[in-house]
Amino acid sequence: MALISLPKNASPIRLHNRCRITGHYHRYLLK
Repeated sequence: MALISLPKNASPIRLHNRCRITGHYHRYLLK
């Protein structure tokens, strides 16, 4: 779960990538 733990000073792009990664990760679990 290190992907979810990002510094608050992370750039919007990294945050967006994190959202995409977590989204796919959760999707995989739900699948």
